[in-house]
Amino acid sequence: MTYFLRLEGGWVYEAGHVMFVGHSCEYTKAGGQPDRPLSVAPIIDLRQLPDGQLELAQADRMSRYWALPMEHPIDWPAAVDLANIQPFVATDLERSHRVTSINDFGQMALAGRLYTFFSQREFGQ
Repeated sequence: MTYFLRLEGGWVYEAGHVMFVGHSCEYTKAGGQPDRPLSVAPIIDLRQLPDGQLELAQADRMSRYWALPMEHPIDWPAAVDLANIQPFVATDLERSHRVTSINDFGQMALAGRLYTFFSQREFGQ
């Protein structure tokens, strides 16, 4: 999928994996509303981060990144980039190739990570 990033030189469009960031009912509701915006976040390759940040991101010590397990189909060090959550039209998301989904535990972990990112406090404090 194509998403955008704001870099020093301006807006850059990238093609890559994204994660739908929302409750499954939002995705279900979008079925009847093709122009409904949904939130997605890019999945980035942590090996592209500056020196020393890969280890910090993998250890969940950088609130902006939510490290993903290295499991098929993402068998490389990856993370969801929460600082680049952006709207995506439901029909475009529906046309994409879905590779996996997260279970209830994963949804709660994502909710906690979003709380930490936006509040800069650990979930439950």
